[in-house]
Amino acid sequence: MEIPENRVTQILTKRAVLIGIAVATVVLIVIDIFLAVDDVAGNTWSELLRSAAKRTPVVPWLGGLVMGHWFHPYDRAEPWIDPPGNWMVTLLLTLLVAVLGFFVVVPPWVPVPMGAVLGALLWPVAVEERTLEEIQEAEA
Repeated sequence: MEIPENRVTQILTKRAVLIGIAVATVVLIVIDIFLAVDDVAGNTWSELLRSAAKRTPVVPWLGGLVMGHWFHPYDRAEPWIDPPGNWMVTLLLTLLVAVLGFFVVVPPWVPVPMGAVLGALLWPVAVEERTLEEIQEAEA
């Protein structure tokens, strides 16, 4: 079954995504709070993520990639390298960061800006805000 492409489905899809993100965030926070007040030390999402980031630079690197993907400084962005080349470069650099982490101690804050720049250049979200008139013209 194919979902028709119109203004209603666009609004509902955006709303559904935003609601899903909000619900997931609230659930993670609630679980983190419950884990913080139990008797086991160091078992919250926050503590586990921070611990993993200290052990391997891949965790902050991936956080930076996602940050650059979502929060790049320009709209209607196109990747600097066309797919699938952008994914191959990203995967190779991620593997390089992982291997480097075995041989060099990398502070957790270092890979974040590097990943953010790469995420913005190779994996940007192309935001295209259109007016109702523009949508109707495209459908005609």
